[in-house]
Amino acid sequence: VVGLAGRGLSAEIDERYRLLAKGYRCSEADSLDGDRSHGEALDVEEGRSSEMATVLVILKAFVGGTMLVLPSSLSQTGLVAGNLTLWAVGLLELWCMLKLVEAHQRLGGSFGQLAHRALGVPGAVAVEASIVLSQLGFTAAEMIYVAKTGAFAVHRLAVRMPGLAVWLGSASQDDLEPSLIWLQLLVAVPVSFYRELTALTTFNFIGNILILSAVFVLSVVTVAGLADQGGAPSGVKLDSTVSQVLVFTGFSVYAFEGITMVIPIYTAHRNKENFNRTVIWTIVAIAALFSTFASANVVLYGDTVASILTLNLPAASSLRVWVSVAFALGSLTLVFLMAFPTYEILESRVRMCFGERVVNDFGVHALRGLVICLCALAARFGGAHLDTFLSLVGAVGCVPLAFIYPCAIHLRLVAETAGAVALDALVVLVGVLIVLLCLAGAA
Repeated sequence: VVGLAGRGLSAEIDERYRLLAKGYRCSEADSLDGDRSHGEALDVEEGRSSEMATVLVILKAFVGGTMLVLPSSLSQTGLVAGNLTLWAVGLLELWCMLKLVEAHQRLGGSFGQLAHRALGVPGAVAVEASIVLSQLGFTAAEMIYVAKTGAFAVHRLAVRMPGLAVWLGSASQDDLEPSLIWLQLLVAVPVSFYRELTALTTFNFIGNILILSAVFVLSVVTVAGLADQGGAPSGVKLDSTVSQVLVFTGFSVYAFEGITMVIPIYTAHRNKENFNRTVIWTIVAIAALFSTFASANVVLYGDTVASILTLNLPAASSLRVWVSVAFALGSLTLVFLMAFPTYEILESRVRMCFGERVVNDFGVHALRGLVICLCALAARFGGAHLDTFLSLVGAVGCVPLAFIYPCAIHLRLVAETAGAVALDALVVLVGVLIVLLCLAGAA
C-alpha cells in the first residue's frame, strides 16, 4: 500500500484535481474554434503518465470510503437486484466515459468547453452547476463519515478515559454526531483558504494511507469471518421493492461518479492508443471489487450490517475503535480535496459577474468559508438518512454528469449514423428518467 500510494502518487492525484478545477470552467470567451491542442485546452503537459499511473489515479478516484457504506445499501436493496443495478450503472457510465473521450479526441477541449460547443452557454452552465452540486455532495458525505465514525470512536474511548466520559456526560452517540460535524469547520474553513492543492499533498497522502488501511483491515475481517462462521444467522435478503431499487440506483451512480476525471486523465496519458482498453479493464475491475466486497459483507452480517462498515467490527475489540479513528481522519482529509474544484468554478463565476475587485483575499476567503459551512449544513440534516442522502446526491448531481451531458455532447458533435444518434438519445432519456424516479423513490 505504501509503495502504490506514495507521495508521488498523492501529488499526481492532487494535480488531477487542480486540472479538473481548471478544466471545468468554460465562459463565453473561451475559444473553441481555434487551433488549441488538447493539452493547451486543459493546461496540462500531454502524455506524461504511464499506464500504471493512469490505473492508480482511476482507482483512487473510485475506491475509498464509499466502499464502507456500499454493503448497507446493498443489504437494503437485496443481493440480486442490488448487484444487477450496480453492474448496469457501472457499465453504462463506462460507455458514457468513452463517448466523452471520443468527443474530446475529435474536437479537443474540456468537459465544459465541449458542453458549450454542443449546447451553448446553458449547456456549459449546466455542467458547472452539476459539478458544483456533486462535489458539494461528496464533501458533505465525507463530513458525515467523519461524524458517524468519530462519534463511535469517542464513545468507545470514553470507556477507557474517565476524563473524556465526564466531558461527554449523558450525551449519546447520536447526540455527538452533529457536534462533530460543526467541529470539522474549525479545520476545514482555514484549510479552504489555501489557493494551491500542492499545500495539501501531505494531508492527501496521509488520508490515502488511512482509508486504504481501513479498507484492507475490513477486507481481512470479512474473509476471516466468512471462513470462521459462514453466512449470517438471519439469512440474506434477496428480494426488493421498486422504491429500494430506485434509491440504490442513485447511490450506484454516486459510487461510480468519475466521468469528470476522464478528459484530464486521457490528456496526461502517455500511450493514447491503449487508453480505452486501460479504462475499460480498470472500471470493470472496480465494479467487480465493489460487488464482491459488498456482497461478502451482506452474506456475513445479513440485515445487521451497519450504515458504515467499521461499526460492524467486534464491539470488544480495540480494532473497532482505531479503524474508526483512521477512517474518520482519512475522510476529514478528503473534505479539503473534494471541495477544491467548487472554489475555482464559483470564484470564476463571481469574477465574471462582479469583476476582479470582488474576488480579493477577503472575498475569496468568505466564499470558501460559506461553501464549507453549506456542506456542513447539508451533512447535519443528511446524516440521519445516509442512504437516501447519497442517493439524492447521485441523482441530482451525478446522473446528469455521468449520462445526460456526455451523450448529449456526443449526439450533437460526433454521432453521424442513425443508430448512434438513437443510442445517444436513448441514454439521455434514461438519465432523465433515473433522476425523476430516484427523486420519487427518495421521497
